[in-house]
Amino acid sequence: MFNLICHSGVMIEFSLEPFTATLPLPPSINRTYAFNAAQKRFYSNPPVKQWKQNAYDLLMAAGWKPLPPGNWTLAIHLVMHIPEPRDVDSGSKVIQDVLCRRLGVDDRYVFDFRAQKVVTPAKRDQHFQVWVTATCLN
Repeated sequence: MFNLICHSGVMIEFSLEPFTATLPLPPSINRTYAFNAAQKRFYSNPPVKQWKQNAYDLLMAAGWKPLPPGNWTLAIHLVMHIPEPRDVDSGSKVIQDVLCRRLGVDDRYVFDFRAQKVVTPAKRDQHFQVWVTATCLN
């Protein structure tokens, strides 16, 4: 669910329908980033860049817009539906990056991130669900 809660003397809350994405899970963390020793930084591998763009386009098509100016914090709850055992947080950083980019919030301001997994019987059931709560601190 996507809730906006602004505190400025009065609490104003806007609730939208829960957003559920059905798409392939992002690559596992082991195949997500590589390290460039010369530049001393991590970078996304090409399949991850493509996954991020596809997920960003999906959020845009679903009507997710950048948040209005303000000091926002985010709480993210992620549920992965997967057919085989996988680390519960595998791919969560990639998902967080896409959500923060789409909402226009630096990922340093994610104060709560919960990941859960549900083992499903078939590969076709692979997807994730995400709920984001954004709180304005000003």
